[in-house]
Amino acid sequence: MVTCVDPNPEWRRFLKKTLANAPHVRATLVEQGAEDMAFIADGSVSAVVTTAALCSVQDADAVLLEIKRILKPGGKYYYLEHVCAEHGSFTYWGQTLAKSIWYYTVGYCDLMRHSGEAIARAGFSLVEQRYFHANLFPMFFTNYHLVGVAMK
Repeated sequence: MVTCVDPNPEWRRFLKKTLANAPHVRATLVEQGAEDMAFIADGSVSAVVTTAALCSVQDADAVLLEIKRILKPGGKYYYLEHVCAEHGSFTYWGQTLAKSIWYYTVGYCDLMRHSGEAIARAGFSLVEQRYFHANLFPMFFTNYHLVGVAMK
């Protein structure tokens, strides 16, 4: 069973289209933020996956605490996030210029969020992550990415 948590009601349309191509997958969508997932029991989830999500949540630290709470012991959190680039880099300069407009036009996405640091301080028993450039021209300000896995 897959539970999708997203506050964007437009996501439901995308999910239905995706699930139509995967009839063997059972999924439900909960239209709300991930800062409070009280509808999921403590220690009941084997894995959590986020892709370009921590940039848009209101409180990344609260989301990470909820992820840790719902994971089973030994459960894993897999993530792929775009993050704040190295200070002084060309990408950082682009993020600085675009951040205000980007935030209000692209679902409250914070181009300069330090998600790797937030994940590292969230208290997981193991965190393995690496940064890389995705070369997403012309949106070069989203080039800097983080991929990793954290274990409860």
